[in-house]
Amino acid sequence: MGFRARLAALAAIALTAAAPASSSKLTVTIAGIRSDRGSIFCELFASPNGYPKDGSKAVQIKQVAIHQRAASCTFEGVTPGSYAVAAYHDENGNGKLDTNFLGIPSEGVGASNDAKGSMGPPSFEKAKLAVTTADLGITIQLRY
Repeated sequence: MGFRARLAALAAIALTAAAPASSSKLTVTIAGIRSDRGSIFCELFASPNGYPKDGSKAVQIKQVAIHQRAASCTFEGVTPGSYAVAAYHDENGNGKLDTNFLGIPSEGVGASNDAKGSMGPPSFEKAKLAVTTADLGITIQLRY
């Protein structure tokens, strides 16, 4: 390979590496918070795998403080695609969503698209939203 060919190849690699990936910011405003105790957890899922019960399958998780019964979570660097968000109010600060003996949440929960489940949590399909390269803001209403 000649000098010019090598130089052109290196320039192409440098331009590819320097090009920013298309991504956006997703801001989730949490509504209906009943107290300032504890914190809010927001989990961003890119597939139905684990949604909404298994946070270890989320692509991003945010924990934020509550001030005057208001909170918001911001996910940065979200690539275009379909996502669903699950949120809950960890009111007692133990780092998890508490449930009663039947498995029904005893702390506030919510999902993107205000999705609700029937005899269980909402499906990924009901909560799914499209993220493009433009920044996006949504509101999730907690239910206790």
